[in-house]
Amino acid sequence: MVPPREGTEMLEGRPGLAPGSYIRMAISGPGDGVIRCQAMLRRIRTDGLEVELLRSGAPQAIAIGTPVDCSVDQTDHALLWSATVVRMAGPGWGHLVISYPERYTRTRLRQGARVAVSLPVAFRGAGADRTLPVPEGTGYTVDLARDGLSLATPSALAPGQELHLTLQLEHDHDIVCNARVIRAMRPAGGNMPACYALKITAISEADRAAIIRRILDEQDRQKRQGMLAGGEWKT
Repeated sequence: MVPPREGTEMLEGRPGLAPGSYIRMAISGPGDGVIRCQAMLRRIRTDGLEVELLRSGAPQAIAIGTPVDCSVDQTDHALLWSATVVRMAGPGWGHLVISYPERYTRTRLRQGARVAVSLPVAFRGAGADRTLPVPEGTGYTVDLARDGLSLATPSALAPGQELHLTLQLEHDHDIVCNARVIRAMRPAGGNMPACYALKITAISEADRAAIIRRILDEQDRQKRQGMLAGGEWKT
């Protein structure tokens, strides 16, 4: 089974999925290797889930019985389960049927959960208040939550400013959202940029789910390294 995270629950029955859902897959490769890719659920069949692999890097030949760890992002939690390859489902190597198990893990994310992580950010002014200067610049996250982040930047920002953010969550995935400056957390000084608390005010459900998934992955990584610090996002 997929290793459970702290705060998860094991549930009997099949996870509720619909065609069009995106599934993250970790496919056992040659030797002890694991190949990670993304798939789209095409159909729910009597013998399992028919999926189409979307990302490059998946093996060109997948054997029947190959173990596959699966996860699906949802608004405030992720569904995780282990499966196996049942059969090939169509022309080409990228269509296959994986088993649809009767037990899965649901991982919840606390509303205020945050992680320390450094990600590139570009921003520009987005508000209609013309009494405030219109900022534009770049920086990086100090920490990240589902509803906010701490931004380090050499640009001067003021509480109440509305920003349009582009956050590079992964090398091939940018998050676009609007945020409001809540307060300055650290003034600029020496070689250190200023740091500001931002609250996300507008974001798509798909991008919020991607942020949640990144937080969960980062929590796991930091726990393995003994680095995780507790705390909640405060506004």
